Amino acid sequence: MAALIGKGSIVNTLSSGPVGQILNKLHQDAEAADRERLGAIMADIEASGATLEQAAAEMIAEERMDYRAIYRGYADNFLNVSQAYGRFLYMIARACKATRIVEFGTSMGISTIYLATALRDNGGGHLIGSELEPTKVARARANLDAAGLADLVDYPRGRRA
Repeated sequence: MAALIGKGSIVNTLSSGPVGQILNKLHQDAEAADRERLGAIMADIEASGATLEQAAAEMIAEERMDYRAIYRGYADNFLNVSQAYGRFLYMIARACKATRIVEFGTSMGISTIYLATALRDNGGGHLIGSELEPTKVARARANLDAAGLADLVDYPRGRRA
């Protein structure tokens, strides 16, 4: 995506500078970190003989019993949006000229970077992120710092489990 600067033109910094560099790195890291976990899940489903729908229903039932414990097991996984979906989030935030965004489930901060970049390219704003896993909040903050977007994002402290 090209960046155009001038009166009435669209500014897009997704592909350039620190934002483009950190997004490329994070998508590569996510692919590597999540490949093994997703492969194991698919192997378990195939071995059980259950349909994908049955397996999904069982996973949802387990999450309902203790969501935080299940999610804590994914602390090292990114569980991120794809590049295409990230660009979609960016375009939606740009199209509606967003200046305030609330994100539920930050994980390592990939979607947050897409959304915060849209805020920056819109002229500024504020994003409130949320994440249950403290280690992921720390990684998201570091990734936002590396992208030069930390000034746009806040993670309010919530109750701890």
